[in-house]
Amino acid sequence: MKPTLVVYLDGLSYNDLNKEKTPFLHSLSEKFSKARLKTLLAYKGIEFAFYTGKYPDETNIWQEFIYSPRTSIFKYFSWMPLPRNILSYGVALAQYLLGKTALCRFENIPKKLAKNFDVSSKHKPWKYYPFTQMNFVYYGWPFFVKDGKYSLDPIKRRDSYKVDKFLKHVDDPSYAYFIHLVELDKTTHQHGRNGAVTLECIKRQDKLIEKMFAHFKKVFGDFNFILWSDHGFYDVKKYVKPPIESSDECIPFYASTIANFWFKNEHAKNAALKKLKNVKEGTILTNELKKKYHIPLERKHGEVNFVLKPGYAFSPDYYQEKPFISMHGYQPEKADTDAFLVSNLKIEGKEVEMTYGYKLLKKALN
Repeated sequence: MKPTLVVYLDGLSYNDLNKEKTPFLHSLSEKFSKARLKTLLAYKGIEFAFYTGKYPDETNIWQEFIYSPRTSIFKYFSWMPLPRNILSYGVALAQYLLGKTALCRFENIPKKLAKNFDVSSKHKPWKYYPFTQMNFVYYGWPFFVKDGKYSLDPIKRRDSYKVDKFLKHVDDPSYAYFIHLVELDKTTHQHGRNGAVTLECIKRQDKLIEKMFAHFKKVFGDFNFILWSDHGFYDVKKYVKPPIESSDECIPFYASTIANFWFKNEHAKNAALKKLKNVKEGTILTNELKKKYHIPLERKHGEVNFVLKPGYAFSPDYYQEKPFISMHGYQPEKADTDAFLVSNLKIEGKEVEMTYGYKLLKKALN
């Protein structure tokens, strides 16, 4: 088996894979195999779909947070009169001590509601098949994993630091090597798709991938590679005030583009549906739409789900106080936010599903 390099470049659109913005990636895509990678109406569920070959309605992982008062990690911290960044470290540390690897922050969740929520997955994808069947190195904040052992690296790092640390462990041809680059996602949220800062970040990411290729070629000569992203972005043109407030009868969770609701009774649910039907900036997700988008139907994911149209975002939401100026997480056919896939392994088709990543990974490891 050849060594395999898998780079997850968070937030790079298929449309940004060109000679001007990403010269090295573009050269690889012209020389080898590339495809438009169809994104999902999901957040956390996208990475799991790529690595496991299963959609969110199969993994039961869709967004980061679910309704789960019984298991909520936040209920032990929400009463504390501390800044959110301190509470976030407490929440993450508690999860780590409980043996979890899918760590989360306290974010901007209202303290009075936090006790109702928990993370959707206990672990990162590298805790599941097919990772359990291979030797691998994985670096995705805040964990560095090698030989089945993982260490916590809690300090936020630049992607350049992570690449340098990652490359120091590239030494065994029987391994698959995974790295998750996140700076572009964070930068685009804050500066927009075509902002000068974003364009500079894209070029830096392209250079980091070129650096990794040079290192792998020097160490191994020949190797397999899989380069992929999860979504592109759509700049926000208008912010939408959350239409339904929390109450004794209704618990909402407002992510940036998707809102989920839980109710005490049918009367409260019907009242919410009536109000949401009048919000012209978005769409109530019917069971038919949920099936189309592979959204799990269990109550913990929301009794009612509502998604905004491209170009709109909730503000305030339960992630950040200051709203982002560019977003993802829209209905895929209404927003041109598909991702990319580039590999020296043959990709069967010019446009493939997100779950295709699993098939390509299996091909690389055979």
